[in-house]
Amino acid sequence: MIYAVREYAATAMDVLARRTRLAFLNVRAAEESLPRVIELMSRELGWSKQQEQDEYARARRFLCLEMGLNLKDDRKSVPINFTKDEINIYMKRFRALDTDSKGFITIADLRSYFMASRLNRNPSIAYVIIINLWSIMICCLCLGH
Repeated sequence: MIYAVREYAATAMDVLARRTRLAFLNVRAAEESLPRVIELMSRELGWSKQQEQDEYARARRFLCLEMGLNLKDDRKSVPINFTKDEINIYMKRFRALDTDSKGFITIADLRSYFMASRLNRNPSIAYVIIINLWSIMICCLCLGH
């Protein structure tokens, strides 16, 4: 972490999201480590207590809004930015992948889908599908499915 700061990481999210990728891998672990990361960065960068508090608030906001921290907890207050048509499209796609109606998608489901559709030979199409899956996941979490 100190090395990241010496290599120009200027914010806690530079460290937790961009350098270590922890925010992407486990947002709750990123939240738990946030005070210690800020403490170490503050020592290295000479931040004041006010700067530490500001950085904590910025990082916490980023984890909540960009990484989905507390998404299930705050489901009612999270605005859904999908139209009804988009929600229906994503739900239809989700159901197509969740062939046995278990309510979630597994790696085996994805593998079966890719093998059946022969998309495993085209990385750019696979990338688009992964982006769509991300949208489906966010939509389902917001709707409680």
